[in-house]
Amino acid sequence: MRIGSAIGPFDIEVTVRTYELDVLGHTNNAVYLNWAEQARLSAFGALGFGLDSVLAGDVMYVIARAEVDFRHPTHLGERLVIATRLEGVGTSSIRLWQPVVRCDDGELVCGVRAVIVWLGEDGRPARLPDDVRARLGRLPVVEGGTATVSGGAIPGEPGGAQAVETTQGNDS
Repeated sequence: MRIGSAIGPFDIEVTVRTYELDVLGHTNNAVYLNWAEQARLSAFGALGFGLDSVLAGDVMYVIARAEVDFRHPTHLGERLVIATRLEGVGTSSIRLWQPVVRCDDGELVCGVRAVIVWLGEDGRPARLPDDVRARLGRLPVVEGGTATVSGGAIPGEPGGAQAVETTQGNDS
């Protein structure tokens, strides 16, 4: 899958940098969590409750769980897209699937599952506000183990296909 500049509004593109490598010349495993956080904050910002809202004290949420499935190493200079897709919404939680796809060949190199918990003023889990629930409806949804990046299907489950061919298009 060639993604190029056709990434969607809930996707970010990164290029592997020298200081993100381990001693074997691969991207260090912790870096994928940093990229997933960047992508989440970008997606939440596009929905109106990003880092600016957190810093202003308007909203509070924390990551309660992160699960990373590594499939293929990445190396210096490779371009990757990290997408943010909605897996589900609970009373106070948001479940996300964040596939990391190599731009050159469309290979799913890593997948991050995250659970975000909304917090009340007391710092304890709180019911997601109705307006946040409504805004989350704008995120692409993982359906049947498949999410989309730039209009093409990518595997949404760790047991899914390794690579997917697609055409560029709009997220819908």
